[in-house]
Amino acid sequence: MLEIDDSGWGCPIGGVLIGALRRETEEFLTGIIPVSFFQEEFKKGSYLLKARSLAKNLMGRLKVRAREQIVVCQGPLFREFRAFLFEKGYNFQVRTIGDPLQSLLEKSFAQYLNSLGVPQEVLAQGAAHPSRMFRGLLRWVAEDYEQRIRLCKTGWSSWEKWEELIAQEMKSIQEEADFT
Repeated sequence: MLEIDDSGWGCPIGGVLIGALRRETEEFLTGIIPVSFFQEEFKKGSYLLKARSLAKNLMGRLKVRAREQIVVCQGPLFREFRAFLFEKGYNFQVRTIGDPLQSLLEKSFAQYLNSLGVPQEVLAQGAAHPSRMFRGLLRWVAEDYEQRIRLCKTGWSSWEKWEELIAQEMKSIQEEADFT
């Protein structure tokens, strides 16, 4: 059985990680939808085609057999990929994905964010308090806005709200600097 899921969809920073796990052999592969697909490109919906392409690539690399059971995340990211599976007659189900794939993807996504420069201590906050990590990510962006804005999902409708929070963090950082 092959499972396919994503990680990073709700994160304001970075792209979205796609992962596939063959349960029987524990083969695990990933691919990334770059953050550019969630900036100006976002409204065009090209991220859906990129998700389909990445998921197809992972299937090919794992040599998925015609009748092999495939389980795909029910999220909106895989809409085009599910249509592809249906059109080609693959044996697939749509449902929520749990462990071990979910944990593997979350760990891989954290490593990806770290490779973008997000400090480990900000990422560690997410294990116990996801909302703290979210605020920590926004504060991290605020600390060097001009350089880090390029890493953000600015095409999302929620970006306005996130940008307001970043502005608040920037103000707080300035006040802290003025105080010392």
